[in-house]
Amino acid sequence: MKILKRADWTATNPIPMTEEIEGPLFFREKDVLGINLFLPGENANFVELNPLTYFEQQRKADYKLRGMGDVQYNLGVASNVEGVYCLRGLCNKSPNKLGSTHISVLVLLGTNEPPTDLLLQNLTTCREFVLSKFPNATEINSSLPFEFDWDQKSKKLSSQFTCNLPTVFTQDTNVHTFDLIENLNYWGYYNGKNDGVYGPVTRNAVSLLQADLKDAHLYLKRVDGLYGRYTREAFCNYLKK
Repeated sequence: MKILKRADWTATNPIPMTEEIEGPLFFREKDVLGINLFLPGENANFVELNPLTYFEQQRKADYKLRGMGDVQYNLGVASNVEGVYCLRGLCNKSPNKLGSTHISVLVLLGTNEPPTDLLLQNLTTCREFVLSKFPNATEINSSLPFEFDWDQKSKKLSSQFTCNLPTVFTQDTNVHTFDLIENLNYWGYYNGKNDGVYGPVTRNAVSLLQADLKDAHLYLKRVDGLYGRYTREAFCNYLKK
């Protein structure tokens, strides 16, 4: 779990906002019920931008323009850097909506920008980080423009997968991709409408499958989200056990 400390992106220490938050300024374990995911609301390609620069701009805007004592988000995740950024900090309450009971997370994703595999990985890491501190924080309030199964990582393989699927690769839109998604959905790796498109959600599902096969010592290649020959063979070998 890679956590990027506040000192990695700004030299400014957080300032307690005593006038904006009623009651205690810090979260108590039993009070945190989940996370709120916020988007910047900008039509930008954040995958090409430096998240450090953007987080610093956000901090200055919240402090100077909005009159807040600090950046309003607890954590942040980017599309092009691995890890979870500590912004306001995991334990400092935010003045955002539901900020007294939920951790606020800024997700650097443009309004028309597809999510990268790294962003999906960072979102999973972010939730794991929050749950490690606040085990009751299971609720997710999200405005993400795509569906994401937060619990699919914990689901393991069983024994009824139809393993005679041909090899399919990224952006392959045909009946084979449709069949693959149907099977991934059956095993709990894919959650959403089957559009037959090998897009970011499908690739994330295949990555989770590869990770489970890797844990079973059947898949020795890189986890890349591509359902290629080696992934297919590993899956078939698993089912023969």
